[in-house]
Amino acid sequence: MSSIKQLVAFCVLMENNGGIADKAPSYIMEKYNRCSNTSEGNLPNLLDSNNTRKYEQWLELWDKSKSQTRRLKIQKGDNG
Repeated sequence: MSSIKQLVAFCVLMENNGGIADKAPSYIMEKYNRCSNTSEGNLPNLLDSNNTRKYEQWLELWDKSKSQTRRLKIQKGDNG
């Protein structure tokens, strides 16, 4: 994987339905390869609506292109 966003998308996929312990090795490799070979802009297309929300929440909190002020507010529990 070449970016943190690809890794986050992969992690989001692995946490569903019992987590990684319930995933077959072939499924893990399929999703790993798919995330690794998908451009950052197309990563949400790999995710269902619930996983897209998780991915976008992570971006909102941690993506360096987002406002530092917004991240600090969220970390302090102020989502407004």
